Parts: sequence; C-alpha cells; structure tokens
Amino acid sequence: MSLRRVLVVDGDPGAVEAVRAALPSASYEVVPADSAASALNHLRDGSPDTLVSELVLPDAHGLHLLVEARLRYPRVPRIVVTAVEDFAAAVDAINEAEVFRFLRKPLDPSSLRSAIDDALGRAEALSEARDVRETAERRRRALVDLETDFPGISMVSLGPEGYFIPPQRLRGLVTRLEGTPLGEALAAAIQLPGPEAS
Repeated sequence: MSLRRVLVVDGDPGAVEAVRAALPSASYEVVPADSAASALNHLRDGSPDTLVSELVLPDAHGLHLLVEARLRYPRVPRIVVTAVEDFAAAVDAINEAEVFRFLRKPLDPSSLRSAIDDALGRAEALSEARDVRETAERRRRALVDLETDFPGISMVSLGPEGYFIPPQRLRGLVTRLEGTPLGEALAAAIQLPGPEAS
C-alpha cells in the first residue's frame, strides 16, 4: 500500500510536527509547506492526497490558498486546523473553500486522523463515481458516433445463431429512416413480420 501524502501548510514548524506525530508513518507521508506559495508549488508538482492548512500564513490568508486549491485542484480534499477563533472565518472556509473539516488547535490527534481518513474515503468514492460517469459518457458518445456512421447499429443483438436486429427494432429503424434513401432501400429489401410476430 502506498503512503498517503498529506500537505500541511503552517508557518509554525511545531504545528507540522504535531500533524506528523498524529499520523502513523507507515500510512502517511507529511509534506510540510510554510507558506501559501510553497503549498501551491507542492499542489502543482505532486497533487497530494489531502491538504491541511492553517488560516493564518506568513504570505497570505489561508482562506485564499484554500479557495485557490478548490478551484485548481478540486479532487484534493481540504481540512483547516487553526488557532483562529473567528466564527466568520470558519463560515467562509466552509462556504468559499468547501473545506471538509474545520479543526481547532491545540490539535486532537484522533480527530485529525479521523478527519483525514474520512476526507480521503469521500474523495475516493467521488473519484470512482466520476470515473463511472465519464466511462458511461464515453460509451454513449462512441455509440452516437457509430449510430451516425452506421444507422441502426445500436439495434443489433447477439443471439444463438449470430447477430441480428429484432423485428420490433427493425420496424423502428425503418420508421426513423422513412423518407430517406436508406429507409426506402431498407423497407424494400426486407419483409417485416407483423407486430404480433415480434
């Protein structure tokens, strides 16, 4: 199992060490960043599995970093660990940066581990669902392309004696192509059984 990379953005080295101590080294790699600029470089270069950030950073407000991370790297879940007591800042982080959890310092190790595990689990589930949707959309587009190039191909089925177009689908195809040269040729070339035979 590969290590999960946790990007920790905090100007206080002690806070980074507190996160490192809270996470088992066999499962997590803690990547420190002491500024928003450094954090964005790490996000660009390595796409960590999750981002844990303080709201007060030496070069920027942590909220700006979190919003930028949401816009540029939406698949990376964001967690705030801060000493800031400002309720409005918490609301902004949740609403604007869509942070997964908002935790207060001093850090509770089990709460942090739980938050990171939950965030990663949710991110994986969303990624799998997104992959399923994208695969289904690719198949749909391929079928539309095939249907455009070869009208009726999506109606072909595989039976015990080979590929065939069921009579009810064939009737629908003739109806869809009615008035076109292909529709006329198809209607002339086949003898369709009545609806009761399908």
